[in-house]
Amino acid sequence: GADGQVIEHGVVEAGSVRNYPAAAVARVTIGNAHSVLVLRNGEPLDMQAFQKANMTRFTLSSDGSFAPVRD
Repeated sequence: GADGQVIEHGVVEAGSVRNYPAAAVARVTIGNAHSVLVLRNGEPLDMQAFQKANMTRFTLSSDGSFAPVRD
C-alpha cells in the first residue's frame, strides 16, 4: 500500500478479479506474470517492460501512472 503495508499476499485462483484504487497502491509484484492481465481504467497494460523471468514488478503513483521498480 501507499503507507508501506501489504494489501494482499497469496495465491489467487484462476479467473479471480482484484480491484484496488490507484491511491492505495504503491508497489506491485506479480508472480506467474504471463498468466495475469493488469487493467488500468479498463485498458490492458503492456507489462513486458516490467517483467523479468516470470515476475512483474512496478510502482504505481496516485494518479495511476506506473514505472519499473528501482532496486
